[in-house]
Amino acid sequence: MKQAIINVFTKYATFKGRARRSEFWWFRLFESIIFALIMIIEVINGLTFAPPFNFFGPISLLVSLIVFLPDIALSIRRLHDINKSGSWYLAYYVVNAALAGSFVIIDDLRNIVSSRVSIAFILLYILYLAYAILIIAWFCKDSDKEPNRYGESPKYYDN
Repeated sequence: MKQAIINVFTKYATFKGRARRSEFWWFRLFESIIFALIMIIEVINGLTFAPPFNFFGPISLLVSLIVFLPDIALSIRRLHDINKSGSWYLAYYVVNAALAGSFVIIDDLRNIVSSRVSIAFILLYILYLAYAILIIAWFCKDSDKEPNRYGESPKYYDN
């Protein structure tokens, strides 16, 4: 776990190359534990923002900003490890942001919006969930054994 965390922060903004599945998941575990601990501390000490972000405070915001770029770089390198373009993950962020923005708009216009528009947003959300499942499945996939367009396999490379 320690080596995975060191690798991620050493390659802070490195979008080229490949990242092993273990590196990816160990960093995700580390990130989740850190965020859970920080959020518990913020809630206990009343350091959270106003609703709807009342589980999120200034410390978790700062940590989010610190890990944002390495998180994206790691995810892109993980997709490279299975010979997928990093654009798949960037598209996931764009869709996620658009969907989040649409829910804010819908919440503001909830009395005006027709049922057809609501159904369209529900279908969009279902497509988003299917896309998220695809991305997660790719993150779970084993490394390509052979070199691919992103370089040698960090798992199967003989030194």
